[in-house]
Amino acid sequence: MPKIIMKSPYFKPNMAVRSANHLRYIATRKGVELAPDTSDCLPATFNQKELIEDILKLEPEAKDLLEYEDYISNPTRGNASEFITQACEVYAATFGEREKYLSYIAERPGVEKIGKNGLFSDKGVPIVMSEIQDEIAHSKSNVWTHIISMKREDAERLGYNTASAWMQLLRAHQKDFADNMRIDPENFRWFAAFHNEGHHPHVHMMAYSIKPKEAYLTSEGIESIKAALAKDIFSEERMNIYKRQTESRENIKSNARVKVRDLVNRMNQDDFITDEIANKLQRLAKILAKTKGKLVYGYMPKTTKELIDSIVDEIEKDERIKKLYALWYESREDVLRQYTDTFPKRLPLSKNKEFKSIKNMVIHEALNIVLDGETASDANKYEQLKEKAEQGNSDAQYRLSQVLSKPESKQHNPEEAMKWLKEAADRGNSNAQYTLGKMLLFGQEIKKDYHLSRQYLEKSSEQGNKYANQLIYTIDHDRNTFVAIGGLSLVRYAGSVIQNKTDNNIDKLTRTKPRAEGKTVKKDQEKKESQGMRQSM
Repeated sequence: MPKIIMKSPYFKPNMAVRSANHLRYIATRKGVELAPDTSDCLPATFNQKELIEDILKLEPEAKDLLEYEDYISNPTRGNASEFITQACEVYAATFGEREKYLSYIAERPGVEKIGKNGLFSDKGVPIVMSEIQDEIAHSKSNVWTHIISMKREDAERLGYNTASAWMQLLRAHQKDFADNMRIDPENFRWFAAFHNEGHHPHVHMMAYSIKPKEAYLTSEGIESIKAALAKDIFSEERMNIYKRQTESRENIKSNARVKVRDLVNRMNQDDFITDEIANKLQRLAKILAKTKGKLVYGYMPKTTKELIDSIVDEIEKDERIKKLYALWYESREDVLRQYTDTFPKRLPLSKNKEFKSIKNMVIHEALNIVLDGETASDANKYEQLKEKAEQGNSDAQYRLSQVLSKPESKQHNPEEAMKWLKEAADRGNSNAQYTLGKMLLFGQEIKKDYHLSRQYLEKSSEQGNKYANQLIYTIDHDRNTFVAIGGLSLVRYAGSVIQNKTDNNIDKLTRTKPRAEGKTVKKDQEKKESQGMRQSM
């Protein structure tokens, strides 16, 4: 059973007498707790006005009191009482014994009594039973009679066992009532009384619109009001529940990542154990290798999303994930249980928006799967680079030429590399101009052409490329250009050897199991080094 119950019957406009009588019933029935007085907001009584005139006759300077200024600007019972009391304090000598004078004020004929009923409403709204009854009786709108109750132990534990606590709660949520009852806040009227009796302390609330036929309340609206009230009443408990819920959600994500990452590592190390998740991850990796654009779930085609969802469904079958997911749902239902005993159907993990990040985690891990010597991420980056190069991006063209020129690259294509390098150089890319100029100077994979080399190097130097500038300086200040070229070749070769040795050291530190193709490249490299062959930079 929910911790807060709310029933919302209503009186139709043709039931005016019954609705007016119901107001008196909830305000005065046995067990009602007298509400804080609201009569201070009513206009000053005839007796108060008469007393104030008497005070001013005896002590005209009392008009200088701030309380008198408040009374003149807003002549309510409260302001009148404040002025009379303050005048008695300040001008005690004039009025004689203060106690006797105040006793006279309180006991003289016609004095207003307070605390006659348990009604309360919004702050500043005066409570005059006869006037409210008359307004309700003539209302052309439905008048709802909300009854909101709690278990005694919850009310005592959380402090909702007084009229003032319920008054603060309803005042704080009157907009929730108005919105869900489809009433403009300007037209919304409500009055309530707290009944502190039995096992279920409860509040009766009458709510309506002063605009004919405006109010309308659905079962969904009632649930929404209950949820808003429960959020305040059980705020501390909800914080603890949310904490457990967050911990469960993070544990689910963490365990899912560990499971998928472990599979990917085993697949990449040839320790592959066939199962449903692994097969689907491999399929996903092949798709991602050819996918262009953003590699996030929201941008994937429908068929790819379905594959990712099916992987998440397989992950959910893991016993750890299954238990954690059940705990997450239990904590979520603990929140709902505060105001309802009807819970929404539990969704599969792949359909739960709270865990959408798991789908992107699956994509991220699938990109690390090695397919024919390279990861899906590498293949995807190459496709993206090529697309930008084809669009005329000179930086992409230069980087693409570097990828295509590497012998160990799966995309190795010297002719294609030269094409993109020249394209980038002609589009003004400084690095491409320097690289092409150097190749033309040394005759690397291209026929030597000193004059064309000079043109590209100078263009690169003009853009601030220090390497092009240094090469031009070396050539211009050496008596024998070919000696300079030979010297640069030796420097270039030595640099290449050092770089390769460094890369090998890094591989040993980072790779748990070297790939077969990596060994082959290493052997070829060592053979070239032993023969003193020139290496390209």
